[in-house]
Amino acid sequence: MSDSVQPMDDEEGPRLSWRDLATREESELAFPGSRLVEEKGYDEGEGWFDPSVLKGAGLYRGYLVDADGNEVLEWFRTQLANRGWEAVARPLRNRRDDDAFYARGPERFAVRVLGRDSDFPPGTHWLPPLRSQKGLYYDIMLMGGPEVAGGDA
Repeated sequence: MSDSVQPMDDEEGPRLSWRDLATREESELAFPGSRLVEEKGYDEGEGWFDPSVLKGAGLYRGYLVDADGNEVLEWFRTQLANRGWEAVARPLRNRRDDDAFYARGPERFAVRVLGRDSDFPPGTHWLPPLRSQKGLYYDIMLMGGPEVAGGDA
């Protein structure tokens, strides 16, 4: 573990930070030609996306690329399988066909293909800074910590 893991006053042992996850080889995986457009990190216990569910550490990265969503998902499947990750069922609500989830020990890795700006009608939810940019938007989430390993990811 890196120096960023700190014991908390109310709990025993070190806690995982998003910076720890960022040191993992998988955190740097991106489909060839992708451009990083968004990044967020969450320390264990902080809660993210749905704080009542996701309380492990998490690293989120969003990308734009000129590629087909199936190509992106297949590339990640191969890359992660070669690194010892196994495909698992989606643990959260709102399962989409363009999502893929993997596990290796206490860590989880998710890939979501969200689409292109042109896939969303005007006035619907889309990341505003990306509205004028071309390409397929996908994101990855690397998650770790005891609460993630317990199936809460």
